[in-house]
Amino acid sequence: MYLFLLYYKIDKSKTYDDQTMTITINNEPIVLVYSFRSNIFFEQLTGKSLDFQNLKGDDILNLFYSVVVASMQKERKEICSFLDFLDAIDAEGGDECLVKFANWYVDVLKKQYEALADKEEKKPQSPQTQTGKKN
Repeated sequence: MYLFLLYYKIDKSKTYDDQTMTITINNEPIVLVYSFRSNIFFEQLTGKSLDFQNLKGDDILNLFYSVVVASMQKERKEICSFLDFLDAIDAEGGDECLVKFANWYVDVLKKQYEALADKEEKKPQSPQTQTGKKN
């Protein structure tokens, strides 16, 4: 998570909407969407679970590619190769593109967390929870 926060502090300018981000690969715009599927692709690609406490630069690159692949699969598009993905990153500014992705991803995770917290607050409490006693 530290690396994401570092990126987030570097560049707070948003060039994406709240839920999606677009990257062009092979002259085709790809709308990136956060999904659980991307976490599964990350695990398949790296052989490890996503650990926000110990993210490194290559983890962010692999996470970015995993989100691209998951988004392309969701849209039933042909999956791009990792080399095509790297070419797209270079074409969109290299590190600047990674920072943009990291900012977007952190924002989406915050919104997911806030939505989940709101749901938990709005859940009706059971009689046991309200009184703290069991019947």
